[in-house]
Amino acid sequence: MSLKYKIIKEQKLVYVVGEGTLTFEDLVDHLTELSGNPAYIPPMLKLIDYRNLSHITLTSKQSEKLAELKYFYRNQFDKEKSALVVSSDLVFGIGRQHQAYMYDSKMEVEIFKDFEKAKEWLGIQINEAQLALS
Repeated sequence: MSLKYKIIKEQKLVYVVGEGTLTFEDLVDHLTELSGNPAYIPPMLKLIDYRNLSHITLTSKQSEKLAELKYFYRNQFDKEKSALVVSSDLVFGIGRQHQAYMYDSKMEVEIFKDFEKAKEWLGIQINEAQLALS
């Protein structure tokens, strides 16, 4: 899986890191695993770091299905606030597409190219050491 995550309980934060190629299956596996993680106590904030993704293989239909899956897990993810941090225009565009599919949900999604602005939007103060994945 090209997604790893860490739950930082004191911040009610899930920090997600994507590297390499990200697939629809990776995203489905991540949502399924996170929704069943007992440390995930909703609602939580999500800081999703996609700055090191080299490629995303996600079609429009898969992006729509991903939104449907989040709706399926709505008891876990309602009122979730997610900040996606990206470095490429392609990933930014895919993030915007996902944001559009989530429009009618009770989940907020914003896309950023600046990591600090993403943290500010989430209302968190956290340093790199706290975000380190073990």
